[in-house]
Formats: sequence, structure tokens, C-alpha cells
Amino acid sequence: MAMVANGVEISNELTWLGWKPGGEYTKQLTIKNLASDKQRVDFSIPKNRAFGTLIYPQPVTLNPGTSYSMPIIFKPLENKIYEDKIECKFKSGKVEVPIKGLLPEANIEIPQHLNFGYAAVLDTLKINFQITNTSTLKLDYSWTVPEVFAISPLTGSLEGGASSNVEISFSPKSSAVFEGYATLKYGEHWKSIKLEGFGKYPHIVVKNPQEQQPQTEYSYLLHDTEISFGAVQVDSTAHKIIEIHNVTSVNATYLVEQMQSGRSVDNAFSCINSKGVVPAQSKVDVKFAYKPQFAGSTQIDYFTVTTAGQLSRTVIKCSGSGRGPSVEVSCKSVQFGTLKLGESRKLSFHLTNTSPSPANYQFNSALIGSDTVFSVSPHSGVVKRGSPVVVTVTFCPTHSINYFKRLQILLTHHAPLDVHLLGTCHDLDFKPHALTAAHIDSHYNSLKNGLGLLSPEHLQRMLTAGTLVGDGQSLDWAPGIERPEDCFPIETSQGLDGLFDEQQDQPFVTLEPSLFDFGRVTSFGEPFQQTLNITNNARGKVTIVWTSKQNSDSGFWIEPRTADIPPLKAQSFRVNFKPDGFDKFFGTQLEGFAFFKVMRDHKLITDVRCVTLPWCINVQTLGHTFSSTKDTFKAQLETSSRKLTIPPVSTSTPAFLSLNLTNVAETSAVFNFDQPDPSTGFQIWPQKGLIAPSETQVAVMKFTGDQIQKYKTDLKCHVNHNPKYLKTFKLSAFVDAPQLLLDSESTVCMKPTTPGSEVSRKFSFRNCSRLQLEFEWKISKADSEFLRVKPMRGTIAPNEIQAHDFIVTPASNQVYHLKPLLKVSSKQSRLTKSYKVQVVSETTEGSLRCIEEAVDFGEVVCGSKLSRSFTIYNDSSVDVSFSLNYSQQTSGPYEDEETQNDKPALELSPLSGVLPARTHQLIKATVCPQRRVHYLFTVFRSLQHKKDDEPQVLCELTAQGMFPCVQVRDAQSFGAADNISKVYLWRLLNIDRLNAVLDADPEESELRFSAVSRMSAEKSSRLPSANHSTVQFNFGAAPENSKPTSVTLLFENTSHVTTEWNFYFPSDLQMELEYWAETGDYTEEELHQLLVTENRLFTISPKCGKLEPGESVGITFTYKHIFPGTNQIPVLLKLNRGREIVLKFVGVTVELERKYLHFPSPVHQFRSVPIASGAGGEGVQPPQQLYELYNGGALPLKASLDLSALEECKQENYDCAIFECLDKDVYLEPGSMCAIRWIFRPIEAKLYSVQVPINIHGGETAVVTFEGLGYDTRQVGSDVDNVEDSTENIPTTQAIGKPNQSVFLSEERLSLGDLPLFTRGRRVVCLTNTSFSDTVRFKWLPNSDPHSASVSISPPEGVLPPCESVMFRVVFTAAGFPSFYNLDFKLEIQNATLLARYESGVAAWEEAKARQQQEFTITEANADRAHLAGQDPSMNSTKLKYTSPPHTPKENDFKHYETLPPIKKTRGDKDHRKTNRAPKPKVTESGHEVWEKPTPPQPSILHLGITARTHNVQQFEEQFHSTSTFFVDRTLSRDYVTDMEKLQTVPEHMECISSEYDLATGIFTSLLKSMFEDATFHDAVKGIKQEPVPYFAQLRVNPRPEPAEEQVSETIKKESTRIQLLETERSNSETILEESRINSPELADREQTDFTTAFVNHPESTTEDLDKSKSAKSRKSVVINSGRSRQSGNTESREASQVGSASQKSMLSRSSRALAEAPNTAQLRSMEQLNDVMEILRGDAEASFAVDNILENALSNIISEAVKQNFNPTQKPRLIAESTNP
Repeated sequence: MAMVANGVEISNELTWLGWKPGGEYTKQLTIKNLASDKQRVDFSIPKNRAFGTLIYPQPVTLNPGTSYSMPIIFKPLENKIYEDKIECKFKSGKVEVPIKGLLPEANIEIPQHLNFGYAAVLDTLKINFQITNTSTLKLDYSWTVPEVFAISPLTGSLEGGASSNVEISFSPKSSAVFEGYATLKYGEHWKSIKLEGFGKYPHIVVKNPQEQQPQTEYSYLLHDTEISFGAVQVDSTAHKIIEIHNVTSVNATYLVEQMQSGRSVDNAFSCINSKGVVPAQSKVDVKFAYKPQFAGSTQIDYFTVTTAGQLSRTVIKCSGSGRGPSVEVSCKSVQFGTLKLGESRKLSFHLTNTSPSPANYQFNSALIGSDTVFSVSPHSGVVKRGSPVVVTVTFCPTHSINYFKRLQILLTHHAPLDVHLLGTCHDLDFKPHALTAAHIDSHYNSLKNGLGLLSPEHLQRMLTAGTLVGDGQSLDWAPGIERPEDCFPIETSQGLDGLFDEQQDQPFVTLEPSLFDFGRVTSFGEPFQQTLNITNNARGKVTIVWTSKQNSDSGFWIEPRTADIPPLKAQSFRVNFKPDGFDKFFGTQLEGFAFFKVMRDHKLITDVRCVTLPWCINVQTLGHTFSSTKDTFKAQLETSSRKLTIPPVSTSTPAFLSLNLTNVAETSAVFNFDQPDPSTGFQIWPQKGLIAPSETQVAVMKFTGDQIQKYKTDLKCHVNHNPKYLKTFKLSAFVDAPQLLLDSESTVCMKPTTPGSEVSRKFSFRNCSRLQLEFEWKISKADSEFLRVKPMRGTIAPNEIQAHDFIVTPASNQVYHLKPLLKVSSKQSRLTKSYKVQVVSETTEGSLRCIEEAVDFGEVVCGSKLSRSFTIYNDSSVDVSFSLNYSQQTSGPYEDEETQNDKPALELSPLSGVLPARTHQLIKATVCPQRRVHYLFTVFRSLQHKKDDEPQVLCELTAQGMFPCVQVRDAQSFGAADNISKVYLWRLLNIDRLNAVLDADPEESELRFSAVSRMSAEKSSRLPSANHSTVQFNFGAAPENSKPTSVTLLFENTSHVTTEWNFYFPSDLQMELEYWAETGDYTEEELHQLLVTENRLFTISPKCGKLEPGESVGITFTYKHIFPGTNQIPVLLKLNRGREIVLKFVGVTVELERKYLHFPSPVHQFRSVPIASGAGGEGVQPPQQLYELYNGGALPLKASLDLSALEECKQENYDCAIFECLDKDVYLEPGSMCAIRWIFRPIEAKLYSVQVPINIHGGETAVVTFEGLGYDTRQVGSDVDNVEDSTENIPTTQAIGKPNQSVFLSEERLSLGDLPLFTRGRRVVCLTNTSFSDTVRFKWLPNSDPHSASVSISPPEGVLPPCESVMFRVVFTAAGFPSFYNLDFKLEIQNATLLARYESGVAAWEEAKARQQQEFTITEANADRAHLAGQDPSMNSTKLKYTSPPHTPKENDFKHYETLPPIKKTRGDKDHRKTNRAPKPKVTESGHEVWEKPTPPQPSILHLGITARTHNVQQFEEQFHSTSTFFVDRTLSRDYVTDMEKLQTVPEHMECISSEYDLATGIFTSLLKSMFEDATFHDAVKGIKQEPVPYFAQLRVNPRPEPAEEQVSETIKKESTRIQLLETERSNSETILEESRINSPELADREQTDFTTAFVNHPESTTEDLDKSKSAKSRKSVVINSGRSRQSGNTESREASQVGSASQKSMLSRSSRALAEAPNTAQLRSMEQLNDVMEILRGDAEASFAVDNILENALSNIISEAVKQNFNPTQKPRLIAESTNP
């Protein structure tokens, strides 16, 4: 390695390795100049003698790019480490090159850290790494690793410089973090590798992605996944895929194994990739294969999928069935009819294959050549799916006889098919009966009936004798005739059995033998012959006819061709073989027919029922002409398989298997099977045969076993008589018997249950045999009452596991031992085997209870669902079968008739079920209320095992149906509507109706759409137009281009659910359509809506939102006064899952030159008035009522009412003035309101109505309908006209603020209620300034209402600093006539801080304007362009330049002066489309900004509403039954004004200058300070308690007659004297009373009672009876007998001064009697006189007025101090202990 330093490249180190002491080793130190100039290099030699150079290092000069090498010699003398250095000096520095001689050191390089990551528990994760011996020494090493790690190889050795691969594995045993070190030890050295790994449990999920087959009702449920292959063709393979999902974060190994069944089974199923690894969070496809071996068999097998360590196990069930070819023949018989000898006929039929696999077929008869009557073409072949094979049969008779032959079609893996061939031949001599298909059925019936071996003539005789009977063409034994023994039934084989038993297939004659093999024939002269013996087994003479001819083409024939055989006799025939050439194979089937001789002509047998069919007999012949020295043809015989397995069978039951032998050579082939040993049970057909080229021979093997075991044998097939073509087949078969493997040792233990209830359990068993078994459960009659098994019978496939349900229904409390019997049998042999099963069941009683006694759902939105759960608990030891039901009760505003047809509002899930023992279950209760009522559900339970169990209450469920609801809690108006009161705004917007509609239940149509589904494709959306869901929002009227009318409503969610609300304009509900979809013209209403929508005349902010329960939101509605006229638009208010309300927004914009009165409604209804106050009666005076008018225009106006309609109404009502208007003419300023006084006097209990025109001078005329309702208090009571009815819903406090509002009233509306005349109502209102910086000024504005004089508010104006409050005292005086009061007072709020800022700004602006007119700057450049904007025209000739506005002058600012920009007054842009844009600053032509004159801040208006209702005192007494809570001030009467009132009259407002204010403040401050510091004053205060009762002790409730003025003054003068004598008389009276009590106890008791009654004014001597009497007198003292309220003022004065004198005299007489009974002492007389004086003062109006004012002022001062936070009235009093020291 080289390094670069100081512009040279030099070796960085010289190291010698592998040296030995005494040696010499040389290395070169190379230096290269990399600089662009020459470099001089000086060297220093090493200090160690072991290092040296060949020459002394002289300085070297290196040219650019040149190099220099200096040899360094290393001569070690000892075996140690040598180290030194060589120093190279350059001009720019020096470089030190280390030189070392190192010894060999043992070292093996290994990695420092190995991280296995995540590994599955009990799985193994391996990592390979390499270790390297970096030394030259041979090192032996060994490893030491922790327990969960393993390493291979554990030991070894490494040569120097060699490497080795090491494998380390990690096998965690638990889910944990494993850390350790693998230590490598070599020699005395060691190194370690840090090992890390994480163990995690794997989990795999097996899924079948394909469609699952539906499970049967009683399928076994232990398997997790099922793979159904369905029907698969035999010898073909089907595949299915399952998915193994690894849901964990570690790799998981899997293993698929076949489940052990205890016995060997056929492995038709297999898993291809049976083991592997599933990556983390991934899946692997596992393929299963199924290859059936037998057709028609069902096979089932089970596989398990496990992970490492068997941590996860999944059972897979595989099922499938083998299916062979499905071949059908088009007809069962072919009838050729009757032919003459020498004629022939061809007919055909079809072979059709409906299966996907091809089928090999072969006809098992001599059907080829000229020696057969029935020749078939083709003889063999393949039937493919969708390609039917047409088989042609040619009938060519050789003799005049009947012909019948059963044509058998052999198929691979399919049962043989039969086709019957029929034909008849006639000649001149013989004409037998013509055969039909009916003869075939008759033939087989005769064989079954034992008549098959009888000749026709014999049958005919028996018919004649009555032994036989016939129906149609079939014969049977006559009833009562016993069948002879020799007439036994004959069963002909319809399958493959006939191939192996010719006698069974042809019972009429016997052929011995049926196969002739002539072997090798070498001569061609005379034919070779063999003998054939045929025995007649029938009961008649039989004729044998052979169809083969002599010297036929096949080389075989039989002689004689015709012969008769008597019954039970035999006949010999000669089989001739004459070949026609050498080296050939010969073989054929010789065909003959045997029939009863009488059947040769129809005349011999007259009864057609006796006609019998002929029998076809076949003889097989073989031979060849090959010489012994010459090989036969080369055999190319192919077979389907060499290993043949016959399907499992029962004992003595045959089984068959087909084998295809295909000759693929071009020459014929001869085969010969060695017949197996009969003890093996195997047979083969045919044993010998000839196969033509490209033909297939179907061989059939038969197996029959008599022992339960597996049979095996070898079957040899010789081909072409040549040993080298020998083929050997492995045959195997299995004979099995029914055998089951029962679960749980044949014992079923049922769970304990209750009497009468059912308990079930599954019992599984497995078919361990290879046979398909039929099972049936046998239950005794006694046990069948309690035990049922499902299914009772059925089939179970080989190796299948089934689970059956045992259902026990016990009847009583006991232990049941039931013993059902399971019988199984095989379908083939009917071998039966039985298994006993024992069922044990215990019965006891059960119980059920509910943990929760009550469940409350709370409030639920109607139409929605809310679910809760309650728990039922079974505390017994048995399962309980229960059922639940409930009853529903509702309570609410609906009648029972309305709710009785409602759907049930409760759903219980589950309603029934079985609850296991000692467990609990959650019952889900879902409530879906339909109405806003309270629901009470009582849940009952019934135990189904108890027949007579009465339902018991479990729990109760309660719910409150509700709808999402919002209510308007407050309303504030600003902008153009700032002057209207809250009451007027409340009525203008119909908020009461809106709240009522919002609180009502929605209709079904309103719940049809949600907030997002209310869309319409029409131009104008269809909003609901029902009157009950429509509310008119009237925004009032304002002049054109005035401020928008804005109203903010505070909506509060009053329900207990979240409420979503939306406002929809018609355009919001309209779906956008394509242009081509829009049809029709716009209506006038639609055009108006488009105008309102596009110009945004009405806006809502926000338009949608969500409110939680109890939350509120302020929604601002704004109407812009842009277009004159009345503008309106419907707006839909949609509460999700609640109401839909149409708000009709109406706003009026008035032209500037138009006079306009705004009427919120054309109909005004007065308050209801009782008919007792009618105009002509003696009742009380009806109240005055007000009708308000609002000037919504920009001009003042005068209006007058046309009262002619009132006169008409008067004439219609008996000349009684029903309606009376007190104010005919009105005058209104712009934006102001005026109240017109009306009096409504009904005389009947009905509704009165009158239409009054209101004429506007210089304007229009409007007609208003006034209505009033009169009622009878005797029917509806007197509470109808309560004043609170109309305004009680209007909030009294401000809940939502206006924009930029910082000053608030504590109450916006004061309701004084009902008051009697001559009383006062007092309230306190506070004004709070919430601003932290601004000071405000307030002032109450004058009110034009005629009733406003009844209210006084103080202080009328003032200044309110930041964060402070001021208290207003509101006094309402009830005087004049009874009236309804609805007053609105406006409080003007002016921001004093902004006003001061404005005034300073205006002053600066005026100063700048004056300076601007005098100051200018002359500039030479562009002087011609200079101009002055906004200046006087005379100064325009001066060339001036205007700059920015002046600023604060500094030291250098006076050197240069520049003029101010021009001042102009601008006018706001009237374009409503630009109102939302920020205004651009005005600039002059020179580009300078214009300084506009500041605008004054606008004051804000706060409204204080006052409502009251005044009554006559008598009317108030009658209606409210008491006036004790009111102070009736008789000084308020018109003719009762005293001098004292005039003296006490204080002006409402007194003005003083600041100096006077400061002087008064200083004086009062000094006086108060002196008083607090004066000890004498303190002592006087403390002595107040010792003073006698003052004069105002008269303030009692007992009234006294009013004395004359002189008596009152005299009494007052004597008052002080009597008070001084009080103490003296008191002590004297106590002494006298004490003496009287001592002398006479009875008198003492009476005296004590009288004394207590007399001294009623003493604080310690009050009694309840006296208080009651005084209270009664107090109530009577305020009763005023008033007549008509419209009488003169003198009448009112008399009413106010009259007092109940009778009651007062009665009181005085009772007091006199009490005093007379008391002891005649001076104290008693003094106290009586004092009491009289106090009673007189109490009845004095002036004294009462004084006390009332004193109390009012005192309370007002206390509240004022509390408002100013000078003290806390709610604070608890502090107790201070006095000092006991003097």
C-alpha cells in the first residue's frame, strides 16, 4: 500500500512475515514525485541493526513523474518482533515509514454479531458463516454455544490461510428473547460471537379458496377444512389447492401427514408438497391429488397440517368418488322382422358416452365374418364424449327358423350392456312364428316361473288342462297348483357372471368343451377335427342348427350343421379346422342356434303364448400354422396397467375388474392366460383369444374370497406362443368385514339436565373397513321414550368419521342408563355386526335470574335503534332452556287508542335458548321507539322444561322516545333592525311558533329523507308545504341601500342526543342536470327565487352544524336591502332524523321616496277580556291594549285610522262600543315605532272582528283586521288574561352578543306581572362594561310611548369605566286606567375612548387641512405637471407637489416642509357585488394617498323591555284573592296631592359643575371621617338598643280609622310624653300583677291571658290568634269599592280614601273589652293609648309613603354597594369574641 504526502507517493509500511532467524530478506522502499517541480529527498537510516540498506542513503533529487526505489534489508538474529522506521525529509515536510518484522500469530477471523431475528418456537433457523485462519499456523478449534443454539462442526482444524464454513442453528423453546455468545477457542486464544434471536409462537390458518361443498346435517365436525374432489374419472388424477396462511411475524414450517386410522387404507389421496416453510405474513399453496382406482366407490381420507413441535394442528378432510365411463345404448332390442331365405337386412343403433373419459367397448360374440347370422360393424372401438358410435347390425339368415341373440357389450370400468337381436326367416316349407319384443319379456318370465325348460307342446297341454294360466303373452302357474320340483326357476346372468358360467347363461343345452385350441397345424390336406358334445337339458326335442359352412374363410366349421337331440340326450358334433396358409394365426367363434323342433312352423303351435325363443350357442376355436423352428409375429400388446387391484368385497361376494389388451402391431396376436390357482379366488375371461391388428380385447377378472384377508397372485399372459413376449400381472384383492371404531369406549355421558328438557351430545365412530356400510340404531321400547338418535339409519363410507346426535329427554329427577344398539352391514353380503352403546344421563331442577333489576336506555331518537345488554345467570348445575317475552307500556301525550296498534318497540336477542350450568349470558335488548313517549318494558322468562311454569319477571327496561330538537333561546337584531325591541323581534320572526313546531313530533314524510338524500331534479325543489310545518320569518322593512337587517338566533340542543341541522335554499336541494335534460320555461316564482338566490339577498351563517346535548350555536340571518319590493324565499330547516320546517323568509325594501308602514301581519288579535267588563254593565274597567306601528321607510309619515267600521260594530252589538281606539292620528319618524291605544269591551263570549283602514298621508292605505275574544270567567276561570302568557317565552337576559358588543345589561326584559292600581313595581338592572380598555357613556333615550311616563329609570346617564358595572333602579307606577304595558326603553351606548380618538383625529384633520391651504413646495422638475387636488381653484396656477400627511416633528424635520395630500370626501360604492371587497385607498392624480376625514363612531343601542298588567283593586282582589304583597299608595289618586308630596318632589335630574361636585364630595368625606373617629358617636350608636320604641313602630298590619287632622297633630305632640312614661308604668304593672297572682291563682291566669292580649305591641307578647286577626284586617283595609273606572277623578279619590270602617270599629271594640277585663292600672291605659296612636299613624297615607321611600332607598343603597363590590352580601358573618377585660 502507498500513501501520498508532500507531493510524493511513498510506501506507507514495510512488513516482513514468515521469516526465520539468520535469514536475509529484502524489500523496496519506492518514492514517486507527483509534483510539477523537482523534489529533494533526504533519508535517515534505521536505528535497529536488523534493518539496513545496501548503500548509505544519499539525498535523491526526483524530477516530476520519476520514481526511486531503495532496498531495505532485514536480517533477524532472534525469534522476536522487530520494529523501526525510516524518515524521509522533503522541502515541504517529512514522512516516517514504519518497518516491522513480525512473528507468526495465531488468529482466526470470525463475525462479531449474528442476529437470527424472529424464529418460530420449536423450529430451527440456520445461518452459515465462514471462519478464516489469517495466520500461517495450523490451528485446532472448538465451539461453545448456549442451550438454544447449536453449531456444526463443533470442533475442527484449520491450516494457515484456510477457511471453513460453519452452520449455526437457533431453536427457541418458548416465546422470548434469547441472547448469548458462541465462544471459539483455539490454542490459548478465544473469540466470541454475540448471538441474538427472538422466539415467537407460529400460527397458521388453512383455508380452501374454492367453493365449499355444503355440509350434510350430520357430518363430523372435527375437521377444520374439507376438500371435495367430487366424481373423478378412474385412472385419472384430479388436483385441489388449499392455502396455508401464516398470520404471525415469523416463518412457520408445516408438515402435511395422513391421519392414522389403525388399519391400512387405499392411498388414493396424496399431498404433493407435504412439507415446507410459510413466510411471515404470507401464504403457501399446497396441492392435493386424488386418483381413484375403482368406479362407483367413495373414498375419504384425513390429513393433518402441523407446525414444528405440533404447536398448531389442522385437520383436512378429503373426499371423492371414482367414476367410470357413462355409456348408453339407444335401444334395448333390434327387431329385423320376417325375411325370406336368402334375404338380408341392416339396422343400426347408437352408443353414446356422456362422461369426459373415453370408453373402450367390445361385442362379446362371433359378429365378424360370413359364418354369423348377425354381423356387427364395428366390432370394437372407443366411444368418446360427444361422438356417438353408430353400430350397424346385418341380419342374414341361413335357415328358415327363428333367431334370437343377446348381444353383450363389454366396457372398461363399466357394467356390460345388452342388446337383444330378433329375426325370423321363412321359406316355402317352414314358416315359424314371427318374433317380437314381447316374446323377450315372456321368455324371461317363463324362466323365473320355472317354465323355461318345457317345450311349447307341453305348455299348450298344460294350458288346456288349466295347470297354467296366461295374461297376454306371459304364462304362470295356476292358483293352487304346486310347482313340480323339476320345474325350477332359472336366473340368467345380466352382468359379467355369465362370462365365467356358460351354464348359467345357456341353461337349455350344455357344451363340452366350448373352447377348441388346435395348436400348431403343419398340414393343409384333410381338416383337423375335434369332438363337441351337446346335451339337451330341456323337456322337448331340440334342433341344433350351425351357421358356419364347410371350408369357410375362417378355416373352422362344425358338422353336422343340423341335428335333433331328444330330451335329456346328448349329440356329438365334429369341429373341423383346415388352414389355408403357413405362418398364420386362426381363431373365430362358431355360432349355432338351439330351438324346440315344434317351433319350426307356426301351425304346430297355435297358442302364441307358448312360443319360445331359440338359444344362441357359441364355440371358440383357435389354431396357427407357425413351425416350431420359426418365431411367431412380433408381439406389440399394450395393457392399461400391470398392477391390478380388485375393489374390496365381502366374503363370498364376487368382484370384477376389466383389463384392456390393445394390439398395436400390424399383425394379429394370440394371447393365453395361465389360469390362476382356484384357491386364490381369481379367474380370467377370456383365457385365450385372437386380437386383430389395432383392435382391443377387453379382459375381465373375477375375484371371490371366503376369508377376511388380502389376496395376492401373479397372472401370466403368453403372447403369440413365444416366451419372450410373456407378460406378468400383479393381482391383489381384499376381503373385508364390517368394522367400526367407537369413540369414548362406547359410553356417552350426557350433561345434567332438567326434567322435560332435551340434552344432546355427539357420539362419533369411524368405519375401519374398506366397505361402504349401512348402519341402523336399535333402541328398545322402554328407552325410546327418553332417547333419540339422529340419524337413525344411513350409510358410512370407508374410513369416514361420522358424529351422531344423542338426544335425551328425561321425565323425572333420576339417573338414566340407556343402551342403544348400533347395527352395521355391508351392501354386498348383508353381513351384520352389532355394537352396544351405553348412555348415562342425570336430571335435576334448574333456575334462571337476572343480575340487573332495571336497565334504563335514557332518551332514544325515534326511528333509531339503541342496544343495551342485561345478564341472565344460571346458578344451577344443569342447562336451562328458556324463552323470553315482554310487555310494553307507554305513557305520554297520546291516547291509548293511538298507540295500541304501534309496532313493538323492543327486540330481544336471543328470545330463547339454552343457558349452560353456572354460566351467564348477555341478552341484547334493542329499543326502537316510534313515538315521543315513555316506554316501560317488563321482561318475563319461562323455563321450557316446566309445562306449568308461570312466567316470572326478570327485569324492567325503560326508555324515553324522543326526536332531535333544538329551541331558540335568544334573538338579537342589529343593522337596520337595531331599533326594534326584542318583543317586537320575537313576534316578527314568529319564534314562539318556531319553537312550538320544533318541539312537535315529525310526520312520517319528514323522516323519509335524510340530510343528504333530499335532492330534486326539478328547477324548483319541492319543499314541504304543510301549514303546520311552515313558519314565516319576517325581516321587517328598511329603506333601499340601508344596512342589512341581521338577526342572530341562539339555537340550543334541548335533547339528549347529538343533533345535526342544515339550512337548505331551493338551489341547495336542486340537482345539477345537463343542458339537454332541462325542459320547460321558468315560472314567475322560479325567476324570483333565482333573483334572490343569485344576488344572495338572504344569507345564513353557518348553514349546517352539529350540536351536542346542551350545546348552543348562534346562527345569523341577514337580509340585504338592495332591490325595492317584497322579497321572499322558502328555506328548509332539516334536523337529521327529526323535523323538516319550511321557513318563509320575507323582507321588504322600501324606496327612498316612499312612505311605508310595516305590518308584520294583516290580522292583530287583542288579549282576551272577560265579558264582565262590558261597555254597558257594572263590571270593572277593561284594560287598555296597544297596537304598534313601525315606519320602515326613509321619510317621516303621518297616518290616521278610519274608525267608521267601529261604529258599525257598535250598532251590531246593541249600541255597545266593542272596540274603541284612543289614538286616531299618529306620527312616526323613520325607523321608529308608535303604539296606538285600544280598548276591547266584549259583551258576549265570542270572537269579535273588525277591519280598520289605516291611511298614510301621501302614501298607501292598508286594512288591518282587529280581533278580540270575550270569555266568561265562570266557565274558563280568570287565569286566561295573565300577562305572562304572551311574553313568558321571551328570554329576560341576553344570551348572545351583537358584533363588537362590550356592554351588557343584566336583564333585557323586566316582567312585573299583574299589579293593582296605585302600587309600584321596582326592579334593579345592572350595566356591565366588559372591555378592558374602553370607557363608555350611557344615556337613556326618551320614549314616545304614552305609557312610558309610568316608568322611571335612574341614573338616566353616566360614564362607565372599563370592567365596571352600574346599577339602574327601575320603578313602575301603576296609575291611571287598567292597561297592558309592553314598553321598550333604549339605552344609547357611546364608546368614549373611540369618541375621544375621533375628536383628536378630527382636530388633526382640520389642522392639516388649514396648513395644506397655506403650505406648498416648489420643484423645478415636472413643474408643469404639478397640480393640487381638492384645493381652491385660485391656487391651481401655483406649481405645487403634495406629499404624505404630516408626522410628529423632530429636530431636523423643520428644514424641509412638504404639503399634505388633498382631502376629499368619497362616497361608498353602491354596487352590492363589491361590498365584500376590501376598499382601495383613495389616491390623487400624482399617486399620493388621500387622507379622508375621520368618521365618528356610531353608538350602539341596548333595549330594556318592561311588561306589566294593571287591574282595579277590586278586580285584583277577586282574581288573585290578596293584595297583601303590594303597598297601595292612595297618594297616586288624581285629587289626592298633599303639600308634603309637593315638598318631597325631587327633580329627576340635577346638574352641577365639577367644582360643586368636588366641594360636596370633600365635605361629605370629611364629615363621615369625623363621625367614624368620634367616640361619642360610637357610644350613641351602641345606645340605640336602649332607646324606647320609635314612632315608626306603627308600621303594623292592623288598620285604624283615620282621625281628623287636629286629632292627629295633638296625638303626635303627646307621643314623646307617653314614651317616657313607658318604663315607669311597666315596673308598676309587674308589681301589681305579681301581688294579684299570689292572692288569687285563678285571677292570675285570667289576668295573664288578658294582659297578653292587651299588650299586642310588646315583642315578647305576640300570639298567633292576634296575628291572624290583624292579617285579616290588613287585607280588608286595602279593599276599595270602585265603580266604573271611567268616572271622574273625585270618584277615584273617594275610592282610594274609603277604608273598611266596620272592621276597624269591630277591632276597637274587641280591644276595649280586652282592656276592660285587664287590671285597671296606669301602664295598661298608657299602652292602650300608645297602641291607638300607632294604629292611627299606620293608616296615614303620608306616613306609609315615607316608610315606603325609606325602605326603597335603603335597599337600593345596599344593592348598589354590593354591585360596586364594596362588600359581599353572600359571605358568611364573622363572629368576634369580645374581651372580658374591663
